[in-house]
Amino acid sequence: MTVRILVMDDEVQITELIQFWLTRCGYDVAVTYDGEAAITVFADAQRQQQPFDVVILDLIVPRGLGGQATLGRLRELAPEVRAIVCSGYAHDPVMALYETYGFDGIVPKPFKLSDLGDEVARVASLPANRRDSPPTED
Repeated sequence: MTVRILVMDDEVQITELIQFWLTRCGYDVAVTYDGEAAITVFADAQRQQQPFDVVILDLIVPRGLGGQATLGRLRELAPEVRAIVCSGYAHDPVMALYETYGFDGIVPKPFKLSDLGDEVARVASLPANRRDSPPTED
């Protein structure tokens, strides 16, 4: 069964690069450019019984819902979803303590495609039922 991945990043070039690379790695990849769109695509996939196994969320989206808030809403829909935070804001507390904020993995920007692939494979292999509640947003 193919692992399904949803990518949310406001930078079109980054989403295209991630989609290209992960598709070459054998994943089924969908992309969105803000949190609201990610929530809609995620919910539609849930209704169609084709859920995403992993989400990759950009932490900061200047004109939209960012990764932390988006993850909170996604966990309301599917507490078991595995999530990776991706950001160039290395000093943000979420990047330093990503697990505390409900994320399962981290990909700091800029990243090597091989590192992205390794982190996606690691997070995709985690048990899906390890979460009890959505993360809190401070």
